[in-house]
Amino acid sequence: MTRDPRYEPLHDAGSLAHLLGAAGIACVLSLGCTKSTGADTGQAERACNGHAWLCDRPLSEVAFPATHNGHAALDAGFSVFNANHQRTMADQLEEGVRAILLDLYEEDGERVLCHGPCSLGRTPHVEALKSFATFLEAHPSEVVILLYEGVSDLGSFEEDYQQSGLRDLVMAKQE
Repeated sequence: MTRDPRYEPLHDAGSLAHLLGAAGIACVLSLGCTKSTGADTGQAERACNGHAWLCDRPLSEVAFPATHNGHAALDAGFSVFNANHQRTMADQLEEGVRAILLDLYEEDGERVLCHGPCSLGRTPHVEALKSFATFLEAHPSEVVILLYEGVSDLGSFEEDYQQSGLRDLVMAKQE
């Protein structure tokens, strides 16, 4: 996808907390669209999220399959009382989901993903980010969007991205 000038690589644009603000946080993660060799022609062909025709489109003109509370899955240990999905976020990514809405909480000094009471299921935020990093390493031409709901205090949010190895892959919307 063509780089939308409203989105800047985070390492060029400043701190994550400053850029993302206090609510309605969105992070775009990408290693960038890559070139692959076409099997039939031997020619290099760009593919962005699996389709060459998406490479020249701005992010705002691409529809992304998404899951709400993608972290709240039975396979991730969430209770039947608060799970929204059967399969984990890693499975969802492999199945084509490219945007995931997340609920981030601070609990016992750790940032965790919960859906309702954290006693019914929780995933450490850093652990979730590492699964996105693993996916992007295996699929370098993919773009993943993380949407954080109801986050009012970022605290050391940026530290999680640094620990997960995703810090340099984040693109944040510029106002």
